Amino acid sequence: MAPKPLPPPSADVFFEILSWLPLRSLSLSRCVCTSWRAIISNPAFVAVHRCRAQPLIIAATGSDDRGIATTSTLQIMDMEGDIARVLDLGGFWKFRASLDSLVLLTCLLEYHPRSVRVIDLATGEMMASSPRADGEADHDSRLTTRFGFGRAARSGALKVIRIVFHAVSSRCSLTCQVLKLEDNGDSRWMATRPPPDMLGDSKDGVLVNGVLHFLSICLGDVLSFDLESEEWKTIHGPLRDMGPWEKIGLAELNGIQCVTLAKKHTVNLWLLTDVNKNEWVEAYTVSVDGVVDFLPLRVMRPAGKLLFYHRRDYRSAAGLHVYDPRSGECTFVKKAPTGIVGRIGLCSSCLDPRLRGQP
Repeated sequence: MAPKPLPPPSADVFFEILSWLPLRSLSLSRCVCTSWRAIISNPAFVAVHRCRAQPLIIAATGSDDRGIATTSTLQIMDMEGDIARVLDLGGFWKFRASLDSLVLLTCLLEYHPRSVRVIDLATGEMMASSPRADGEADHDSRLTTRFGFGRAARSGALKVIRIVFHAVSSRCSLTCQVLKLEDNGDSRWMATRPPPDMLGDSKDGVLVNGVLHFLSICLGDVLSFDLESEEWKTIHGPLRDMGPWEKIGLAELNGIQCVTLAKKHTVNLWLLTDVNKNEWVEAYTVSVDGVVDFLPLRVMRPAGKLLFYHRRDYRSAAGLHVYDPRSGECTFVKKAPTGIVGRIGLCSSCLDPRLRGQP
C-alpha cells in the first residue's frame, strides 16, 4: 500500500519562511505563485518582515593605498551583497565604527589625523565634530591612535574614546580620552584612566553591550572599557598558546563577544557565553585557503549560517562569504563590492531605502 502524500504546508508556514528572506529573494518569491504574492503583499507580513530584517553591512570603498581608503565613500549593502546606498562623505575621512545609523569617522589628512566626526546617516545630522583635545599640540596629532565608539548600557550616553601611544626614548605609554556626545553640542575630550596594559594590535575597539574591547599585548587577554563607569578590566580569553603564523582577532557576533584564531587554512571562533565566569565556547571552525584578514559579521537566522569577511592574501581582493556549519561549506557572496578598504561593519536596516517601498 502506497503511503499517503503529506498535505501541503499551510499559509502560516509559508508566511513564517518568507518573512526571513532578504529583499532580493523576497522580490523573486512574489513571482512564484499568486498565493505567495498575496502573502508578501499583506501589510501584516510587511510589518513582520521589516522587524526581522537583518542589519546592513557598511564598508569603506575606493582605491587602496596600503589599506586606507583614499576616497571617502561608504557603501551600504544587505546580506546578499546588494547595494542599498552609496554615500560620498565629501572629504578624506576614514570609517572607524558604526552603531545603528551612526558612523564614527576620523580625518585622513596628515595635519588632522585624529579629528573625529559622528554622523547620523538616517538624518544626515553631524552629532559631533571635534578637531582636537584641549591643549593638544600639532605634533601630538601624528601619534598612533586607536578609537572606540558606543552607547553606555544603562544611561544610553554616546561616547567616543581614543587611546594614544606615546614613545619617549625606548619607553612606551598610553593615554586615554573620552568624548561624550552632549545634546547641546558642547562635547569635549576628557582624560580618563589608560588601559592597564599595552594594546596588542592595530585594530579599533569592538563594542559589545556597552563595553569596548581591545586585544592586550598579553597573549589571549582582552582589555575591556565600560562606557558607563569608564573603568577598565581584563578578561582572560580562551587562548594561551599560538603558533608562529597564527593571529588573534576580536569581533562582536550577534551581541556576543567573539575571539578568532586564524591559522594557515582554518579559522576558529570562540564565543564568551558567561562574562562573570569567563566561560568560552568554540562555536565554529571555518576552512579557508589562506588568510590575512578575517572578520565574522553575523549569524544569520533562522538557518544559523555565518556571514564573514575574508581576504586570502595581500594580492587578492577581499570578499564576503557564508559558512554553513551543517555542510561545512563556504559560499562566496558574488555581489559583494570590490575595493573594500579599511573597516567593515554593520548598521541598522532602517538605512535601507528599499524597505520603505517594500512589496
